[in-house]
Amino acid sequence: MAKLVWALPCLILAVSPLGAEPPAQTAVSSTAEEPLADEAAQLPGQIIIVEGEAERRKAVVGSRVPRRQIIQDGPIASSTGVAGLVPGSGMDPFVGRTRTLRTKSCASSDESIRKPVACRLVRADEALADGDSELSAGLLRTIFADDSSNTHERLAAAQRLHSIGDQLGDAALREQALVQMLATGLLAKTDTIAAHRSLAAIAIAKSEPELAIARLTSLLRITTGRAQDWVNLAVLQRAAGDPASRASMQRAIELQRAAGRPVAPGWESFVDD
Repeated sequence: MAKLVWALPCLILAVSPLGAEPPAQTAVSSTAEEPLADEAAQLPGQIIIVEGEAERRKAVVGSRVPRRQIIQDGPIASSTGVAGLVPGSGMDPFVGRTRTLRTKSCASSDESIRKPVACRLVRADEALADGDSELSAGLLRTIFADDSSNTHERLAAAQRLHSIGDQLGDAALREQALVQMLATGLLAKTDTIAAHRSLAAIAIAKSEPELAIARLTSLLRITTGRAQDWVNLAVLQRAAGDPASRASMQRAIELQRAAGRPVAPGWESFVDD
């Protein structure tokens, strides 16, 4: 019995370390007894994570793989090893918010249009989109007034001005735009013919016979014209006392018959008078 009493403490001493819990990770405040962070960092297999304010920094000793977010500083920083705000990072600091991006330069698909002029064209488009057609037209006119503007720049401005005139039903804007378009010499032949014909129609509508005759004459120099073009010219010439009116009406009759269309009785009587 005495042997058992002495053996029991020995057995307890032998198994006690096995049943004890391992020591938890130790958080050491930065007091006089705290080891320096540099010294702790030198221990193999350990990593130092510093957090908190400078006055009271805490070194947490643990595994090399962090068990929680190291840097908690919004959407910019990351502790995953992937740099924030780069393609593929999956992070966007503007999620849930609205961004307004404004460009500071302008460019045109036509390399002949310089950047300053392209910017004016953009401002004119924006003004029109905002409902300010007067401002838009004014910006386009500055391109016409600028002696340094080249033909491509003038054509781009004139096309926009013509569009504004169409939207507003403003014949004066359309007329100004058409004159500018023709002056560039860049229109295709069919467009050139259409522009001359439109300008003649505008002059007739404004009751400006001399201008209408001049514009019709310019039109018929570059194309055989339609029968109605020659009829309009003949009537205006007759009103102005020009004997060439008979030949003009005769030309209209010839074109009408060549097209297989009936000739109006008034046209033939015009020639006979």
